[in-house]
Amino acid sequence: MYKVLLVDDERWIVESLKKALDWEGYGFRIAGEAYNGVDAYDRIAELQPDLAFVDIRMPGMNGLELIQKVREQDYAIEMVVASGHAEFEYARKAMNTGAAGYCIKPFHRGELAEVVQRIKKRLDKQSEKRAASTRQAQQLGGLPEQQPRQHEAGMQAQQSGQPETGMQVQQPEQLSEQGPFLQEKKGNPQLREILSYLQENYYHNITVQSVSKRFFMHPNYLSQLFKKEMKTNFTQYVTSMRMACAQRLLRESELPVSDIAERTGYRDYFYFARTFKKHTGMTPTAYREAQ
Repeated sequence: MYKVLLVDDERWIVESLKKALDWEGYGFRIAGEAYNGVDAYDRIAELQPDLAFVDIRMPGMNGLELIQKVREQDYAIEMVVASGHAEFEYARKAMNTGAAGYCIKPFHRGELAEVVQRIKKRLDKQSEKRAASTRQAQQLGGLPEQQPRQHEAGMQAQQSGQPETGMQVQQPEQLSEQGPFLQEKKGNPQLREILSYLQENYYHNITVQSVSKRFFMHPNYLSQLFKKEMKTNFTQYVTSMRMACAQRLLRESELPVSDIAERTGYRDYFYFARTFKKHTGMTPTAYREAQ
């Protein structure tokens, strides 16, 4: 049975969600509740739920910020946003950041049931593909015979294990002139295929969920694979590729910074600038002027 976390800063809404459906009849059990974004993030890390219903407007950390932070940590969780009619633009942004769906408050049983059924089918399919990909990886000699589960409490400990195959990530200044193509030396054939895909598509809106779906594996399995082989998580790896490309374009081209942001996978210029400064310690403009 899949686990659900209910998140809203108004307790009566959480209670209404609990009573809105026969959750167990749909294959879910309510694993916990949270009443602000910060608490919700901690509960997600603690409970590792499969699904979370998240309010858009919350104190401390709103729903959009929560979804973004969860995605940065590669947590394998489906997130549904709840919003009022006047907050539809927030809901649209949430869908763009990786939300699996949205519901309008006050909740309608039929709409809620439709969303839950759709996500249940997706989770079932992911479980089936995860089992198949794990068997394939074992046959290829990629991972030991321990099938990763999204509910295991020991997942985080496994993800911090040391690499066994000698995979290495090059630093941005070591990248070839052809772009931010991180070169792998040897190792898991399945991972080599994924790395090749990332090298060709890093500038698209890719997430651990979209890539795991493309390669028929569970997101937790993909996250574990990166932690084990690459000594980093999926999001950090992709960000490093994007930043390497941005640095090269800033050095070698006269493109406006806004164009460079788009070419490296960032539609939001300000988010790109914050990420670049966090990665290099300099703003894009200052970096260009220093070259």
